[in-house]
Amino acid sequence: MEIGTSLVVEADYKPQRIARFRGKRLIEALPLPLSEAELADALTILPSLDPEEREWETHERMQQTMQLSHFLIPFERNLRLARAIDALMREGLVGREPRSAEFVERLQAIYRNEQQGTFFAGRDDNPQLSAALLGLPGVGKSRTVSAVLQRYPTAIYHPMLDIWQIPAIMVETPSNGASPKDLVYAIFRQVDRIVPGADYSVQYGETKRLSENALKNCLARVLHIHCVGLLILDEIQNLANAPRNKQSLMSTLVSMSNELGVPILFVGTGGARKILGLAPRQARRSAGFGIEPWDRLVAKDPQDPNTDWSGFLECLWPYQWVRNPVPLSPSLRHCMYDLSQGIPDLAIKLFVCAQWVAMYDGSETITDASLERISRDFFSVVEPAIAALRHNNLSAMHEMPDIQAPEFDSLWAQVEAQPRSEAIRKAIASVKAAQESLLPTAPRQPEALIQPETATAKSQRSRPSESNAQRSRLPGRKPAAPMEYPPGDLRGAFVLAEAEQVPVATILARMGHSPALASLVRI
Repeated sequence: MEIGTSLVVEADYKPQRIARFRGKRLIEALPLPLSEAELADALTILPSLDPEEREWETHERMQQTMQLSHFLIPFERNLRLARAIDALMREGLVGREPRSAEFVERLQAIYRNEQQGTFFAGRDDNPQLSAALLGLPGVGKSRTVSAVLQRYPTAIYHPMLDIWQIPAIMVETPSNGASPKDLVYAIFRQVDRIVPGADYSVQYGETKRLSENALKNCLARVLHIHCVGLLILDEIQNLANAPRNKQSLMSTLVSMSNELGVPILFVGTGGARKILGLAPRQARRSAGFGIEPWDRLVAKDPQDPNTDWSGFLECLWPYQWVRNPVPLSPSLRHCMYDLSQGIPDLAIKLFVCAQWVAMYDGSETITDASLERISRDFFSVVEPAIAALRHNNLSAMHEMPDIQAPEFDSLWAQVEAQPRSEAIRKAIASVKAAQESLLPTAPRQPEALIQPETATAKSQRSRPSESNAQRSRLPGRKPAAPMEYPPGDLRGAFVLAEAEQVPVATILARMGHSPALASLVRI
């Protein structure tokens, strides 16, 4: 059943081939492992494109290209990561069967800590069931982890045990770093989204004024009673911005992982190496379970069809919503690699943005020149990092901040700010021409009623005005001449009415601005 954004299922226990997993209901309730082909298919995310869509309106085609923000083609490293996540989850659940002696013992340890106002002491005598996935930003780490987690229910209800099991929790570290309390509340909010009826963020909210140790013990209790299989901390490099001691926060996470048996997967960029290496036992978290650092899709020869880069680009390129799609020529293949340096996220955004601009300016096609111009105009913020990759300047790469291409919403706004296409300019001109007939024009006035403006009136209008106080101090000043107005100015009616001693309505009727009563009212 679907509840909010969570997929909640009732436990369905499956036979296990591995002996140590048999009878472990938390493991038996998980989906069975997939074959290589099934796993590759599960991790493939492609958009849908009907060639007829290329004739749709521009705004509809631009919307369709947004499907590419989820584009994913699995390679060997994606499959290895999926296997590692599954292995971490299952191994971490061994020995954590609800109502077992080990389960009760851990619950009692949490209770003792709560009573004494302490937290688990850092120990290094338990098996290390955690790992780290590090690599350049934009190479698909977080996207792959999210795709892998789609295989598992977000929560599993066990009626016989009356518990909600959470196979995995993924939390993004705040960009400004995080204190232990910030991270605890972030995990509480995620659990609240997953488990129906949960409100831990309120139950242990800031209004409770809990100490840091008390709050961490509350988190340990929540992770334990919900049998969390894996805790994933994304963008872990953001801990470098934490206002407090980073080693203290990392020690808290590692101690809790060891004592509760909850594996942790750290996901981040190269900037997280120093954070994970603050202590020897934490540095070991950067390896294990076959997870190697992720680099860009390197292609010494962009034309080589057997590289991961070629496979990625050839799968991406057919998804063109422009009216004049082009095949992937050798020059376009080289241009895409040169401008993205094999970073999938950057290549996808460059490809999508090129289509948006082509739709907007009316060219409706992708060329080498348009790609280069878009890279220069829209992705200049990442150019220093791309240049360092282009020249394999690793020292420069380590000194500069992480590569972060603009997000799709920012690119969309920039495209809309571009000069309009010729078709749009013609449409606007056509609308303006049609609107001219809707505007009223001043009626032609008889020359005898309104005289042309005299030189004297022009002189009086151009003369600087004087205040009443100044005019009253000037001796022998002659009375001002009657004001004269240009043709069509209705104020002239008042001047003529005063001169002829007749109502203003009479003058307006002669000027054609006051219709007779009979024309308005039928008698």
